Amino acid sequence: MRNTDCALIIGSNAAENHPMSFKWLMKAKETRGAKIIHVDPRFCRTSARSDIYAPLRSGTDIAFIGGMINYIIQNNLYFRDYVVNYTNAPFIIEDGFDFNDGLFSGYDPEKRKYDQSTWKYKTDADGNPLKDMTLEHPRCVFQLLKKHYERYDVDTVCKITGTPKELFLKVTETFAATGVPDKSGTILYAMGTTQHSVGSENVRAYAILQLLLGNIGVPGGGVNAMRGESNVQGACDMGLLMHVLTGYMNAPTNDPVYADLAGYLKKETPKAGFKVNTPKWLVSM
Repeated sequence: MRNTDCALIIGSNAAENHPMSFKWLMKAKETRGAKIIHVDPRFCRTSARSDIYAPLRSGTDIAFIGGMINYIIQNNLYFRDYVVNYTNAPFIIEDGFDFNDGLFSGYDPEKRKYDQSTWKYKTDADGNPLKDMTLEHPRCVFQLLKKHYERYDVDTVCKITGTPKELFLKVTETFAATGVPDKSGTILYAMGTTQHSVGSENVRAYAILQLLLGNIGVPGGGVNAMRGESNVQGACDMGLLMHVLTGYMNAPTNDPVYADLAGYLKKETPKAGFKVNTPKWLVSM
């Protein structure tokens, strides 16, 4: 956090509840001129120490972040080189995927579940996703994302969230300034984000925002959950769970297919996608 150029704190009162994390944000502010933004229904001690405080109605996080995403896309503020090369934005989606009246394609109202078979990537004969590196194909992830979020225009967002327009724009432009190679921005959240019926969707929106700005895998970046214990957030990374190996690989069971290394790798290694590297990961571990 001391390496960040801008911190967006949402769903968290870090100054009071996570003072050690906030200490390093203050260090970033003092040594790097980092900006601190607090988006929260309450004005609290975190707000008082922030450069920008933006109020919003409780439960309107998705609209707020959705507005940021739309503004960034519409004004070409996203980190294009990162988006093209390190996200699935160029991947082309099957024609059956759609979104209408708040529901994605494949919804079964009786079971209240989705059939996700229409959400898949188009692939070549070897199972590799088809891509459009120009991001212009109407069925690529980027264009579908753009279409999905275009409903979140500034006026609509501010009407939903209650955030003054000038503050919403100030937050968005300040944080979007990190979407360049030599800057980074971090998002800090806590249970103000997660303790909703749409808590998972809140966090997913943060991830989309950070991917657009290239704030992943860099010092001072990331989507950082403020927790009481580090092993809560990193259990799968540290190999603490009995059914997951370090690196998010499945632990072998007593199924005979796992009797030796060759059997494990044959079972667990897909033919396409990033997990084709499973043999390297397991041997490395």
